[in-house]
Amino acid sequence: MTSFDIAVTIQELQELVEVRISKIYQSDYKVLLFKLQSKRDQLLIEAGKRFHLTKYIIQKPPYPSQFCQILRKHIQRGVIKKIEQHDFERVITLDIQKSERRYKLVIELFDIGNAILLDEDEKIIQALTYRKMRDRNILRNKKYEYPPQLRFSLTSISKQQLFSLKEQKKKVVVALTSLLGVGGLYAEEILLKADISKDVKANRLTTDEIERMYDAIIDLISKIEKKQLSPHIIYSNEGKEINVSPFTLLIYKNNKKRVYTSFNEALDDYFSKKEVKQKARLLTNDAERKLEEYQRILRQQRETIAKLKINTKKNQLIGDKIFTYLTQFENLFNSILNMRRSGIEWNKIESKFTTKKIDDIPKSRIESVNSKTGEITIKVDQVKTTLDLKKTPQQNAAIFYEKAKKEREKIVGAEKSIKKTLENLKNIKTQRNKLQATKLTPRKTRKKAWYDKFHWFYSAEDFLVIGGKDAATNEILLKRHTETNDLVFHPDFQGAPFVVIKTLNQKPSEQTLFEAAQFAASHSKAWREGLSSLDVYWVEPEQVSKQPPSGEYLPKGAFMVRGTKNYLRNVPLKITIGVIVEDDEPSLIGGPPSAIKSKSRLYFTIVPGKKTSKKTAEQIKSGLIAKASKQLGEKIKNILLSDVQRFIPAGNSSIIKY
Repeated sequence: MTSFDIAVTIQELQELVEVRISKIYQSDYKVLLFKLQSKRDQLLIEAGKRFHLTKYIIQKPPYPSQFCQILRKHIQRGVIKKIEQHDFERVITLDIQKSERRYKLVIELFDIGNAILLDEDEKIIQALTYRKMRDRNILRNKKYEYPPQLRFSLTSISKQQLFSLKEQKKKVVVALTSLLGVGGLYAEEILLKADISKDVKANRLTTDEIERMYDAIIDLISKIEKKQLSPHIIYSNEGKEINVSPFTLLIYKNNKKRVYTSFNEALDDYFSKKEVKQKARLLTNDAERKLEEYQRILRQQRETIAKLKINTKKNQLIGDKIFTYLTQFENLFNSILNMRRSGIEWNKIESKFTTKKIDDIPKSRIESVNSKTGEITIKVDQVKTTLDLKKTPQQNAAIFYEKAKKEREKIVGAEKSIKKTLENLKNIKTQRNKLQATKLTPRKTRKKAWYDKFHWFYSAEDFLVIGGKDAATNEILLKRHTETNDLVFHPDFQGAPFVVIKTLNQKPSEQTLFEAAQFAASHSKAWREGLSSLDVYWVEPEQVSKQPPSGEYLPKGAFMVRGTKNYLRNVPLKITIGVIVEDDEPSLIGGPPSAIKSKSRLYFTIVPGKKTSKKTAEQIKSGLIAKASKQLGEKIKNILLSDVQRFIPAGNSSIIKY
């Protein structure tokens, strides 16, 4: 983000002043995420890179880092009192009050970036990165120092100060960047607006040119001050996102743009999509590395098998030759050994036999005789080998046969390994091809409603139906969210939720009554016990009381039901999970089959069965992807398994409809 980006972002983020920070996460070393009370969007801070609200889901680690723990200790549940940009630099400060104490969180978006928590005296409590630098230090318990200003501030520069450009011999675009610290993009934009070539030497600028540059700077600053904004993402001719800007820039006048209602929204889309693409590239690169590694292993395995086959053939051949010409080899061995016993020296024996053909053995000759080892080297059918004179020819042949046998066993093992490598190679290729073909998109958070803490669905007639999840939510549902004309359902079974139809003074049909009953039955313990149906009754809210009979006690979540009960008999336990698309984003809905089928054409129905919740969720997700269009399927891939599982009743399940 540039200084201009930060100025506009902070202008928009003034709505966060007096908002409480309800939760702090650190999703990665440099990425902080602030969940804000009563706000759907979260504040995303990436040191050295960006600072904006986000609608997208950010994966949170299972355990907080030390830095995150310190932030939670000091500023979680604190209220944001001020958000400022320091001197039009890429430095942001958040003043946060918690109880009677005041803290400051400094976000540095330049260089490698940093996040530093300060106390009331601006001493450093904790920093993301501690550093010793030439002009300042970031150290615990030391007073925080802002980066020194080595140039003029863009918001306060005078025309006279701008004339100092003439003291530099550099190109004007370079001189302007170093003088104002605005970055190359805005330096070029100022020069374009002033109609000055960026390659002109700064010391050759005319008075008129410098005055035009000054007017261009004032015009840019006034766009922020007067809120003359047009937040947009800029695209290349190939349709790739190349930048994001709070207002129209001359430098991009010929590029396609997508305009947003707020700059925070534009930043969120730009960076989130860029992040996903980067992760996709990393995954693809990882798959490519694994592919290369398996290909290298495969080459080595094939080379090993080729060598083993050559050695097997060689050892088998030698063993066969010895047995084929056993008498001749015995005569050769005896001749050499008899000469040695007669006292003839080895060198004379060697000179007698070396390079000579072995009697009656075709295509054979003796290469050498080794006196030290008592071995002879022979060549038979172009195969050279060594025989041990201390052993009989039969024993030598047995050695070669044994070698051939072991090598054949190694070949069998190597071929099994090749089969496994080929399988791994195929899987990696499939994974790589899928990654290359997949157009990954970041996934937005769903706006939560008050009833999200319960089980819920909308009936085919669009009545909201809510069910308790446990004793606590049962109690909350009946005490706080049940009104006079609502209807209350409960299965005739111990260990079941209360379910309420929110009628809004309208009369639900028999279908809605059945859907509410089926929902109540399906979320009872009967699902876990593998039952297929239950009797369910409904009553009016005034029939449900927390007052037990005299001398009795009702546990939490339990209520007395008095008067006539309206029964629905043998209600089948079934839940359907489907996909709906809102704002071009898929989301899941779950409930009784007739309710979900009225709202979705892409769904699966489950009943009590044998598969775990995770296995069922995996099967449903892969099935939804397979049944969806290619574009929708790619988006469904981003849905978390946990989002599927929240619609599956506790216990094992089976899918009954594909």
